[in-house]
Amino acid sequence: MWRKLHTWGGVILTLPMIIIGISTIFIAHADLFGTKDIKFGAIHPEQESKRLVVQANQVIVGGKQGLVQLDANWQLNSHQLSGFDVKNLRLLDDTLYATGKKGVFRQQADQQWQQVYQADSEDVALLNNQLLVLDKKQGLMLQQADQSWLLVKAYGKDEGPYDLKKLMMDLHTGEALFGEYDWLWMDILGLYILIFSVSGIWLWSRRSSS
Repeated sequence: MWRKLHTWGGVILTLPMIIIGISTIFIAHADLFGTKDIKFGAIHPEQESKRLVVQANQVIVGGKQGLVQLDANWQLNSHQLSGFDVKNLRLLDDTLYATGKKGVFRQQADQQWQQVYQADSEDVALLNNQLLVLDKKQGLMLQQADQSWLLVKAYGKDEGPYDLKKLMMDLHTGEALFGEYDWLWMDILGLYILIFSVSGIWLWSRRSSS
């Protein structure tokens, strides 16, 4: 009885395990496969709106799909930075800045956007007419006169309390063991699940046919 339960349980769970194995590899290499660029269904510019700023009596809302500008009737007037997940919006000296995972963008006089910083950024400010960016991984970055960037305050990744929830999550994702190479952990587990699921079904089918 227990042998049959083990065998049929493995057969029934093979498809979910294959799905887990494939999805694990896709999650580990999201940038390689461009998973965020593959969309299903219609894109709604106002999706997950989370930041708000008013510029020259114009209401601008930032969200998961970029920026939307609302007209006097609170209807969508324009959609900018499409696909850019906005973390923060700042109006600095009458110039609008948007920060996000892809960096920092600045709105030009012609309403076009120029990228001024290329790294995952949480926030932006002005210090003595110099841009100050809060880089998620490095810390505070100050723009120099030659447009280069100087790290003025580093923020270590290990600073602050490390609770049990964080430990369990890092063990689950492999970050606790492999650090920035946590994708190795996910690849090993994903391939392991795929190989043993497929080989298990093959062995079971051979045994059933004989």
